Amino acid sequence: MRENIYLDYQATTPTDPEVVKAIIPYLTEKFANPSSTNKFGVEANKVVEVGRDIIAKSLNCFSNEIIFTSGATESINAVLKGLFEFEMLGHIVTVKSEHSAVLNTCRYLERKGATVTYLDVEENGFINLQQFNTCGGDASE
Repeated sequence: MRENIYLDYQATTPTDPEVVKAIIPYLTEKFANPSSTNKFGVEANKVVEVGRDIIAKSLNCFSNEIIFTSGATESINAVLKGLFEFEMLGHIVTVKSEHSAVLNTCRYLERKGATVTYLDVEENGFINLQQFNTCGGDASE
């Protein structure tokens, strides 16, 4: 019998056994809404903040720069829409083969006035650098 090979690690990956061991109490006994002000929520919030601090230190940034989301689609929306709303993003360059979460957000932002360039992807998966250069990109970066 052939062994299955999982190739969608971009979507999800196995959880490290040490992480599983650390979170089991919060999934089974100590579960609570970390936004709540009762004692259970306060304890849950402390655990979340410890995790945030650990991640911030490993990324060499401030803990208030770490934002937890429920997944990629929420993160994509938060970043692209947020940058556009704060006028930090005027021209978006993406590829036509991008994930639908990115493409749908780009289409939404186009309706709001953003300029979006959708680059073709060649058979080998690369973008055509000539096409990239014509949209204002710099192939030397």
